[in-house]
Amino acid sequence: MEQATEALLHADLRQAEEVIAGREQVGVMQRQAEDHAFKLLALQSPVAGDLRAVLSCLQNVADAERMGGLALHVVKIRRQGSGAVG
Repeated sequence: MEQATEALLHADLRQAEEVIAGREQVGVMQRQAEDHAFKLLALQSPVAGDLRAVLSCLQNVADAERMGGLALHVVKIRRQGSGAVG
């Protein structure tokens, strides 16, 4: 999000493109975190504290995904301002 904001504020198209390119990596990390959490829940016998920790992590993953979407939107605004297509 920080990099996307800087790209917008400084009219930095190169940095905007880096954010867009990195978006896929965020998605991969999200899927890995979710898979790991579900495996923990399925293969272990978690107690209440463990469940709270896993659910908190899943919520953090969802928040990160939303921030990634917002960052993508911000840099696409920057690209539109430069006349780039995408």
